[in-house]
Amino acid sequence: METVHWEKMYVTIDEETFEVEVPFELNYPTSVRLNGNEIPVVFSPLEGTLLWMLRSAGEKLSVTIQSNDMGLSVNANGWNYGVKVEDERTRRLRSVLHTGQQAVGSILVHAPMPGLVIRILKSTGDLIRKGEAYAILEAMKMENELRSSFDGTVTTIHVIPGQTVEKGALLITIEVEAV
Repeated sequence: METVHWEKMYVTIDEETFEVEVPFELNYPTSVRLNGNEIPVVFSPLEGTLLWMLRSAGEKLSVTIQSNDMGLSVNANGWNYGVKVEDERTRRLRSVLHTGQQAVGSILVHAPMPGLVIRILKSTGDLIRKGEAYAILEAMKMENELRSSFDGTVTTIHVIPGQTVEKGALLITIEVEAV
């Protein structure tokens, strides 16, 4: 029997977040997991349209999905919903990079993923603003611009270009002053 890999996503609808898992290999899955509970479903694209027919537990939903600046716009049986979808990797990165807490003192900034340090964009003593890039890290053949979550001063750079780092490796230290 073939093992099915489930792709985990976090779907936010009207400020409520749901954990949704969909079989990765299947174009039209026969079930999904919603907050850990497996639900049988049938997805059927209606040819020549953006409309999908979703059937679950005897109920039918006509669904259209369109991308917009805020995420996705979903219309299900005439009801419109603003939806944000985030895969598990993106959610983990966001939680590592943006704690939402106001920090003060020396902040140790760690690598959010394993990779190769391509460039260091700041020097010791440089001011850095929240959202400003401090390094380029190559991971899975993609260059990722790493950005600060804090305003402060770069006090120490712990890596050099060309260095391979593991997830969690110390990259830079930023001194953050109380506001």
